[in-house]
Amino acid sequence: MYYGNYLRFFEIGRTEFLRSMLKTSYRDLEHEGLILPVSEAYCRYKAPANYDDLLEVSTSLENFSKFSIRFHYLIHRLGDRRLLVRGYTVHAATDRSGHLTRIPKDFQTALTDICNK
Repeated sequence: MYYGNYLRFFEIGRTEFLRSMLKTSYRDLEHEGLILPVSEAYCRYKAPANYDDLLEVSTSLENFSKFSIRFHYLIHRLGDRRLLVRGYTVHAATDRSGHLTRIPKDFQTALTDICNK
Protein backbone atom coordinates (compact mmCIF):
# COMPACT_ATOMS: atom_id res chain seq x y z
CA MET A 1 0.00 0.00 0.00
CA TYR A 2 1.17 3.51 -0.75
CA TYR A 3 2.39 5.03 2.53
CA GLY A 4 0.30 8.19 2.20
CA ASN A 5 -2.92 6.17 2.16
CA TYR A 6 -2.54 5.43 5.86
CA LEU A 7 -3.45 9.05 6.59
CA ARG A 8 -6.76 8.41 4.81
CA PHE A 9 -7.35 5.48 7.16
CA PHE A 10 -6.56 7.79 10.08
CA GLU A 11 -9.25 10.18 8.83
CA ILE A 12 -11.80 7.39 8.47
CA GLY A 13 -10.96 6.13 11.96
CA ARG A 14 -11.28 9.61 13.45
CA THR A 15 -14.60 10.28 11.72
CA GLU A 16 -16.07 6.99 12.91
CA PHE A 17 -14.65 7.53 16.40
CA LEU A 18 -16.45 10.88 16.68
CA ARG A 19 -19.66 9.34 15.36
CA SER A 20 -19.60 6.38 17.75
CA MET A 21 -18.19 8.00 20.90
CA LEU A 22 -19.74 11.46 20.68
CA LYS A 23 -22.89 10.57 18.76
CA THR A 24 -22.16 13.38 16.34
CA SER A 25 -20.63 13.66 12.90
CA TYR A 26 -17.79 15.84 11.79
CA ARG A 27 -20.26 17.50 9.43
CA ASP A 28 -22.40 18.46 12.45
CA LEU A 29 -19.35 20.03 14.14
CA GLU A 30 -18.62 22.03 11.00
CA HIS A 31 -22.27 23.09 10.79
CA GLU A 32 -21.91 24.48 14.33
CA GLY A 33 -18.84 26.44 13.20
CA LEU A 34 -16.05 24.25 14.61
CA ILE A 35 -13.42 23.23 12.06
CA LEU A 36 -10.63 20.80 13.08
CA PRO A 37 -7.84 20.98 10.48
CA VAL A 38 -4.80 18.76 10.95
CA SER A 39 -1.90 20.78 12.34
CA GLU A 40 0.45 17.83 12.88
CA ALA A 41 0.58 14.22 11.67
CA TYR A 42 2.93 11.38 12.59
CA CYS A 43 3.17 7.82 11.22
CA ARG A 44 5.47 5.03 12.29
CA TYR A 45 5.44 2.26 9.69
CA LYS A 46 6.04 -1.16 11.23
CA ALA A 47 5.14 -3.56 8.37
CA PRO A 48 3.57 -3.26 4.93
CA ALA A 49 -0.06 -3.90 4.09
CA ASN A 50 -0.49 -6.08 1.04
CA TYR A 51 -3.10 -6.20 -1.67
CA ASP A 52 -6.41 -7.60 -0.40
CA ASP A 53 -5.40 -7.45 3.29
CA LEU A 54 -8.26 -6.71 5.64
CA LEU A 55 -7.26 -3.92 8.01
CA GLU A 56 -8.55 -2.71 11.35
CA VAL A 57 -8.14 0.90 12.43
CA SER A 58 -8.25 1.59 16.18
CA THR A 59 -8.65 5.24 17.16
CA SER A 60 -8.37 6.79 20.60
CA LEU A 61 -8.50 10.26 22.02
CA GLU A 62 -5.10 10.89 23.60
CA ASN A 63 -5.64 14.37 24.99
CA PHE A 64 -7.04 17.80 24.24
CA SER A 65 -6.69 21.41 25.30
CA LYS A 66 -8.92 24.44 24.85
CA PHE A 67 -7.56 24.84 21.32
CA SER A 68 -6.52 21.39 20.03
CA ILE A 69 -7.27 17.67 20.04
CA ARG A 70 -4.85 14.75 19.61
CA PHE A 71 -6.00 11.38 18.26
CA HIS A 72 -3.91 8.19 18.21
CA TYR A 73 -4.24 5.38 15.69
CA LEU A 74 -3.21 1.74 15.36
CA ILE A 75 -3.68 -0.17 12.11
CA HIS A 76 -3.52 -3.96 12.28
CA ARG A 77 -3.86 -6.63 9.64
CA LEU A 78 -6.87 -8.74 10.63
CA GLY A 79 -5.46 -12.07 9.49
CA ASP A 80 -2.44 -12.22 11.79
CA ARG A 81 -3.17 -9.17 14.05
CA ARG A 82 0.20 -7.72 13.05
CA LEU A 83 0.67 -4.05 13.83
CA LEU A 84 1.32 -2.25 10.54
CA VAL A 85 1.20 1.42 11.51
CA ARG A 86 0.91 3.56 14.61
CA GLY A 87 0.50 7.29 14.58
CA TYR A 88 -1.31 10.38 15.68
CA THR A 89 -2.83 13.58 14.40
CA VAL A 90 -3.22 16.91 16.18
CA HIS A 91 -6.11 19.14 15.19
CA ALA A 92 -6.36 22.87 15.81
CA ALA A 93 -9.79 24.27 16.65
CA THR A 94 -10.65 27.02 14.19
CA ASP A 95 -13.70 28.92 13.07
CA ARG A 96 -14.88 28.97 9.46
CA SER A 97 -12.49 31.80 8.60
CA GLY A 98 -9.50 29.75 9.83
CA HIS A 99 -8.88 31.69 13.04
CA LEU A 100 -7.93 29.77 16.15
CA THR A 101 -10.90 29.40 18.48
CA ARG A 102 -11.73 27.64 21.74
CA ILE A 103 -13.36 24.24 21.63
CA PRO A 104 -16.96 24.76 22.82
CA LYS A 105 -17.57 23.84 26.47
CA ASP A 106 -20.12 21.11 25.65
CA PHE A 107 -17.65 19.49 23.25
CA GLN A 108 -14.88 19.76 25.89
CA THR A 109 -17.19 18.03 28.40
CA ALA A 110 -17.86 15.21 25.94
CA LEU A 111 -14.12 14.84 25.27
CA THR A 112 -13.43 14.74 29.03
CA ASP A 113 -15.99 11.95 29.41
CA ILE A 114 -14.21 9.93 26.71
CA CYS A 115 -10.79 10.47 28.30
CA ASN A 116 -12.12 9.29 31.67
CA LYS A 117 -13.48 5.99 30.32
